[in-house]
Amino acid sequence: MSAYISVFDMRKLIRDVNVFYEYKDKIFRGEENINAQSAKERLGRLFRSADDPYIACALGCLYCDRKYNDGAPDYDTAFPLLVNAASNGVIYAKLMLADMYADADGGRFSPMTAKNLIQSAYDDALDIFCMEAEADDFAESALRMGKIKAEGIGYAQNLREAYGHCLEARMAAKSMEYGEELHSFAEKALENLRDKLPGDFTSGYIASGFPWFIQYMIDDGSDVLVSVKKAENGDLDLTVKRTGRKTEQPRPMLMTFPEISCSILSNTLKVRAVEAESSFSDGDEIRADDIDWKYPEKELVFCFREAETGSVCCREFRVYQQETADRPEIRDSRFE
Repeated sequence: MSAYISVFDMRKLIRDVNVFYEYKDKIFRGEENINAQSAKERLGRLFRSADDPYIACALGCLYCDRKYNDGAPDYDTAFPLLVNAASNGVIYAKLMLADMYADADGGRFSPMTAKNLIQSAYDDALDIFCMEAEADDFAESALRMGKIKAEGIGYAQNLREAYGHCLEARMAAKSMEYGEELHSFAEKALENLRDKLPGDFTSGYIASGFPWFIQYMIDDGSDVLVSVKKAENGDLDLTVKRTGRKTEQPRPMLMTFPEISCSILSNTLKVRAVEAESSFSDGDEIRADDIDWKYPEKELVFCFREAETGSVCCREFRVYQQETADRPEIRDSRFE
């Protein structure tokens, strides 16, 4: 008996909400559910008339799924449809093709091709996630990046990087309206990796003598606002917020720190200067577009338009696990 596909299932298959609503009535014709055979026939007609890559992706995914093909996926029919979608920029189609090449579905086996497709999907999805907080494709691709880094598929095995990508997938899944399943997959992957990593891999904070975290936030040409709070023990808490230049708001940055199990999409980072001496007073806020690192003095000098705006000298800079106010909100994709 053929499986049925709901409106929600079809929205997930098509991937683009605008394309879904454009063709929803032609696919469902007022029904809430249609059987898989009807879905394939209607999507096939749509693809032949509209040549839309998102429809090609949905149709290819249907032919790949055992549930919708009486337990026997039709990879030969799915393959050219997914190639069409992937070559026209549909990220999920790249991931589906990567799965086919990794698992030899349909007789196609190429770990290097799978790796390249996943890397391409991850890069594309990251750009979209940073600009628009569209999390679905990024969570999927980050999870796959974690898998291939953990297993050494196309790369030298790197458990640290694998752990970081799984943290990204977990964080992105939290930004999805229906991300519970992906979140569960990411948690399971993280649990498996923790069993393989050294027991002292994770810690309460990461520390560095050089403030590379702050340098990273300025490197793309952004200005930063640095807010200062002094602690009684002499430490200095710096809240560093990227503001962009010429008044434009920069897109959030993805910052992942595997050793403290932290991944955030944000323009804000909190950094602690331990045993600090500085020119700042409690509550100061300064602007910077560059930093000057003086060694061996271990002095960090903030500069704006080539003028010094403040300095910090400390034993080390630390980053603790954190969440920030500008992490992306869950995007509402409920159906009317």
